[in-house]
Formats: sequence, structure tokens, C-alpha cells
Amino acid sequence: MKKSFNNPIFVGVLALVALGVLFGNVVGPALDSFSDGNVGDALNSFVGGTDEGGSGPVRGGEIDLAALGWVDEPQRDPFRPYAPRETVGEEERIPFAAEVLAVAATLVEPGYKAASINGVTVAVGDRVMNYKVVAIEPGTVWVEGPRGKESINVGAGKRPNR
Repeated sequence: MKKSFNNPIFVGVLALVALGVLFGNVVGPALDSFSDGNVGDALNSFVGGTDEGGSGPVRGGEIDLAALGWVDEPQRDPFRPYAPRETVGEEERIPFAAEVLAVAATLVEPGYKAASINGVTVAVGDRVMNYKVVAIEPGTVWVEGPRGKESINVGAGKRPNR
């Protein structure tokens, strides 16, 4: 018997038999329901239910989303990147970090990282205004604030008032 399973022709015949059984029991009835133009019957054939007031997700031609587990709609488009909303009017707009902070220089050496932000020398973990310094790289400072994690390049950003 072990020699049979090593024969590619025998294995191919077994695979074809398995595909035939699958097609005959699952795919065939679903395709028949689709060809009749009734999507509800096809959906019920997969999940087990009936279109005439049964327990399936399709009742009277309408799909019951609760039966499929889709109870709530998303509050926002899940494929759009998340960004805090900017409000105009009564509430103040949340500024970007580069609008408030100016990075004059960064110093990155083994065991020591520092940056000059708004004329003050800071290290990782220090706070400047409403922003926490989370990383210092050559030429870039990463801060976390009201808008989340943002980067500010050396020379970019607001110039400090003198």
C-alpha cells in the first residue's frame, strides 16, 4: 500500500476523486442556486437555512446581517488612515509638532543622544511643551503629542521667538 501512495498517478486519481466529491456536494448545489437568480438560496445552502422564514441569514429575500455576525457597522472607513479630527470653530485646531517646535540640531553618539528644540537641550524622555521626546536620530527628532507620534527634521519647523 505504501508503494501506491508514492505513485504520482495514484495520488492524482485520488485528488480528482476528492475534487469530484467536493464539487458534487458543495459547489454544484450553490451554482444551481446562483443560476436561478436567487442569491439567498445559495447563501442559505452554505450556512444551512431556508429562505421561507427559516433560521438562515436570508429571510424573504433580505439578508439578516445579525445572523451572519455583522451587527454593527464601523464608525469610520477602516481602509482610511486614522488621524485625529481637526475642529474649526469653538474648539482650537490641534497643531502639528513642526508648527510649534523647532529642531536646531541633533547629537547622536554611542551612549548619548541629545537635541536642541526651541533653544533647549533635551534627551529622550524629556518633555517640551505638550510633547514628549521619544527618539533622537541623526537629523530627526520623534515626539509624541496630541496628534500621536510625529517627526521633525533639523531646520524644519517653527523658528523660536528671540
